[in-house]
Amino acid sequence: MMGFFFAVSCIIGIVLCCFGGSGSTALDCLLAGADSAVELSISLAGAYLLWMGLINVASEACGANAQAAPPFNARCR
Repeated sequence: MMGFFFAVSCIIGIVLCCFGGSGSTALDCLLAGADSAVELSISLAGAYLLWMGLINVASEACGANAQAAPPFNARCR
C-alpha cells in the first residue's frame, strides 16, 4: 500500500517537474541530496567499522567467544 503511494507521488512529482519548467532546479536538488546521502553513508560505515574493531579487541582480550558480546561476558566484569 505504501509502495503504491510512493510510486504515485514520484510520478506526480516527475510530471510536474517536466511541465512546470523547473527541471534543472529539481536536478540540482536531487544531486545535492544524493551527495549528502553518500557522505552520511561513508561516515556511518566508518563509525560502524570502528565500533566492530573495538568489540573484536575487547572480545579477544577477555577470552570471550565470538557470539557473546564483551559487556555481557562474566569474565570481563
